[in-house]
Amino acid sequence: MKKLILGLLVLFFISPTYARLIQSEFVKQSTSARKVQSTETSLGNVVFKDTTIPFSVFQETYQHLTPSAFEQKMNGALSEGPLMFFRSFVNTYYFDLAKTNDSPNLILCLGDAHPENFGFIDFKGETRFVFNDLDDSGVCPLEYDTLRYFTAVDLAFNDKNLLEDVIKEYVQVTNGHKEPTKIAKALVPNLEKKRKKNLEKNTNGKAFLTSDELLPVPAPIKNGLILEITKTGVLGTSEILDIAEVPRETGGSGGLRRYWLLVRSPQGQDILELKEMSRPGVSYGTWQQPSWTQNQRLEKVKKYAWNDSPIFYHAIRIQNHDFLIRSRTKDSVSLSKLSGTELKAYLLAQSGWFASYHRNFVKGEIPNLEQWLKQNLALMKSRYAKTFNSLKP
Repeated sequence: MKKLILGLLVLFFISPTYARLIQSEFVKQSTSARKVQSTETSLGNVVFKDTTIPFSVFQETYQHLTPSAFEQKMNGALSEGPLMFFRSFVNTYYFDLAKTNDSPNLILCLGDAHPENFGFIDFKGETRFVFNDLDDSGVCPLEYDTLRYFTAVDLAFNDKNLLEDVIKEYVQVTNGHKEPTKIAKALVPNLEKKRKKNLEKNTNGKAFLTSDELLPVPAPIKNGLILEITKTGVLGTSEILDIAEVPRETGGSGGLRRYWLLVRSPQGQDILELKEMSRPGVSYGTWQQPSWTQNQRLEKVKKYAWNDSPIFYHAIRIQNHDFLIRSRTKDSVSLSKLSGTELKAYLLAQSGWFASYHRNFVKGEIPNLEQWLKQNLALMKSRYAKTFNSLKP
């Protein structure tokens, strides 16, 4: 069995009862913190008072957006279908669950696990297949992190046999019965080729090409951004040549500011993404979050998820807001272009990677994990499908 000594958090499962040990760096033990006790079942069933999520809950969990930005986000999600609707409201997902459900199984969750948040990142010349979006990560119950991923899989493909195979991969890896399925070599991209293609498509070598997806930034705003970003020191020897605005209305980051930076360094040019950060989705639950800055949170998650960091993947503070800066030299697999066999292999690799991440926080086995997932997936899928239909114009 794989042995890991965790300096931050350990979760013990002992069947038929188990004890949970949560160390203070994640959850401060104070009079206001929940008391952790043993129980006869490792994972509790998910229950709700109503079959749909009220519109007011979506509004309550996205108060950081202006009314017009929220309206665009909601309309964009409803125009795409139940999957995009589910993906777009991470905050609502955790808030809604926490209203009528509780769990002491607190781990460092990825937060917004779904099939399109996996891909390939360049780690100083090495291409790795990883979960690539840590925006909504933080402390939450393990089962809620898991349920989010598999609900997205079910909404995306609606294939019971495929879903069952992907669930079994997750359960077997999480419980230590097998090693995770590796990504097929044929799917691993050439990220250096991707970098050059991005530059050729979106720039003339000195500035961004204007399009519906890349809008020019007024000179005063651009110059102010360049000055503040440079002062953070995060770019090192890289120089910003140009900045473009990227409008985004749907998805988890819908309504937040997003820019692309064209930068030049002694190693060549690259496109970086500057994305406004908001409160992580997992923090909308009732469980306690550590008092981390955005960058401290990212550093903790990167340690467990990647055991390393790309050259650019940091939170910086500019214009009195937190922004994530990361390289656009990354890639993902177009799920719609995969054959049935390829899709299954790709999702197994995702599920195996996801399970191996959760395995960091679990010792032993989680009893009845497969049955728990199947039972509660049906409930969650139905809840979001019905809410989507009730809100769609």
